[in-house]
Amino acid sequence: MNGASAGDESGKRASRPPVSGHAGGTGAARVLEAILRARIVPIIRTSSRDWAVEAAEALAASGLGIIEITFTVPEAPAVIRSLRTRFPDVLVGAGTVTNADVAAQAVDAGAQFLLSPALSPGGTACWPCRERSAPPRSSRRSSAGRN
Repeated sequence: MNGASAGDESGKRASRPPVSGHAGGTGAARVLEAILRARIVPIIRTSSRDWAVEAAEALAASGLGIIEITFTVPEAPAVIRSLRTRFPDVLVGAGTVTNADVAAQAVDAGAQFLLSPALSPGGTACWPCRERSAPPRSSRRSSAGRN
């Protein structure tokens, strides 16, 4: 069988290697590699911290190795911090990162990647965050088509 697949020829789901176990490359490169390999990023956006934790637990238990917690979730940094501690092999990121302050909160909580609905002035002010996560999605869009 050639190319990427969700499972082997017997139809069994392929196991996911832990994100923390990748060798070489930058943190951002390892995160991007994991996202591309998974081909799906479940996004948790709830009106309750408890619902967010419950949904994340179910996703982690199902074997999905990536979870995004949006900053619209109440106490999002606490949720991210908790998930990183409880599920060290799951890639946990922060979504709806709308400014440098939110980005810093996410990184301080342990987010391994950040997603932003748009790149705004000052949105790149948290470039110390770059060392630990990929640039916001919108900044990757702006460089599309460049060599």
